[in-house]
Order: sequence, then structure tokens, then C-alpha cells
Amino acid sequence: MLPRSQTVFQGALIPNAPSDMFAALGASDQKLYVIPGKKMVIVRMGDASDPDNPTFATSGFDNALWAKINAVIN
Repeated sequence: MLPRSQTVFQGALIPNAPSDMFAALGASDQKLYVIPGKKMVIVRMGDASDPDNPTFATSGFDNALWAKINAVIN
């Protein structure tokens, strides 16, 4: 679900992310990713990845980030 929404979206939130990932989405595009299968926690802090849309929960940044993380951890 997106913040302030009760709508449940089907499919992967971030297609490149591991299927067992949980994510917490915070203000200004801050994120917490928990991947139990990899025993990994990733925290993203800082300014919004898309300044034109700073409050939206996901963006192309997430998929690009996970493509790079996967190249390192797989």
C-alpha cells in the first residue's frame, strides 16, 4: 500500500528487489529495506531521489538501486 492509501497494489513494488524484501517508506523519500533471506538491512536517507515528486513512495530510483545492489550481492 502507498502512504495514506488503503489500496493494495498487486505485483512487486520494486521488481529488481528480492522477493522476500519488506520496505518501510518514510518522509522525503527515506526508506528502510529488510531482506531476511540475505540477512540484510539497507537504509536510504537524504533528499528525495525525484525532487519534482518528493513525496511519492517509489520511483525509478528504487529499481535502479536494486539492480546495482544485486550486482554486488549475487
